[in-house]
Amino acid sequence: MVVSSASCVAPPSAKVEADHGLVRAPTPEEAERVAGMLDELLPEIRRVLPGTTSPHVEVWLQDELRLFWLMRPSREVVALNYGAWNRIHLLRSSSYLPEDLTHELVHLMLGPDWKSLPPVLVEGLADHVGLVLHPRVASRFRAGRLLRALAALGDVEGRIRFARPLPNGGQQLTFRILDGYDPPVEPHDVFRSEVQEISPHSRADSKRELYGLGFFVVSRLYDRYGYDGLLRLCRAASDRGEPFVAAGDLAHAAFLWDDGQSWRRAILAELGPDEVRVVALHHAQVLAGLLAQVAAQEVPDLDVERFLTRYRPRFAIEDCSVATRLDREPAVRALLVEEWISAVSAEVR
Repeated sequence: MVVSSASCVAPPSAKVEADHGLVRAPTPEEAERVAGMLDELLPEIRRVLPGTTSPHVEVWLQDELRLFWLMRPSREVVALNYGAWNRIHLLRSSSYLPEDLTHELVHLMLGPDWKSLPPVLVEGLADHVGLVLHPRVASRFRAGRLLRALAALGDVEGRIRFARPLPNGGQQLTFRILDGYDPPVEPHDVFRSEVQEISPHSRADSKRELYGLGFFVVSRLYDRYGYDGLLRLCRAASDRGEPFVAAGDLAHAAFLWDDGQSWRRAILAELGPDEVRVVALHHAQVLAGLLAQVAAQEVPDLDVERFLTRYRPRFAIEDCSVATRLDREPAVRALLVEEWISAVSAEVR
């Protein structure tokens, strides 16, 4: 690839040498802070992920994420790397710089033994290592990725379940959390050897869904074999002269079958209490509105506290066995009080 100097963006003005590379940022203080992250994270990645190297990395912290003037990454991208230059670009306004840096470092640090891992799973691996090293964001991140994995295969539903039947006999409300990708993504697309949809500059609508599926598959493989087991699969493929691990081998190792419904069930099984609670809080306004409408129509004589005590609503994602108690969530209770007044007033009118 030939790149003219005129097409390259100018580097940030401040520069700091780190033990493992060079950091450029708009201010010296920011450059020092990111340099500290770099020197802390690179050895940690070497520690947890086998088959990695220790490259000399250059990191740019930018107001607008850009490698070249004429190439703008898609708007959801907050970090990217350019392997030919061992350079990482981070978005200055990101709230998750350590996690962003970890993800891009994994890309630059993967050694030749990992070269047979399909590209979507490489993204999933980088995501997964980021969560191992930054557990504080794990629930939020896992919830987002797993919901997108579900959306790859169709609409995603939320359900409010009541501890006892309502006066009309109903015991559950169903609503849509996320529209599914149309047409649904073929699950085995995560094993393809070429996936242009996930490149930083791709505008493909399915990018987030593919990232979700890639993270899901890597999480499933890690739970069964760890990073060492996944690396063994890659080495075995290379020893056989195969450019990439075969889709069938990866699916078999992850206990995933060909039909989308079996994938959906497996993804739902990955959702734990923390992830379900994150989704519930993200949709707290919707949940409070639905509960208020039901109460106004079915039990208008009850107040908020008596309604919650009697019916103990729980939130779940589709058929996921894990549910979170909405009556124990202060954010939902506070919003429910607000929605209650307007819902009851409307019902009276």
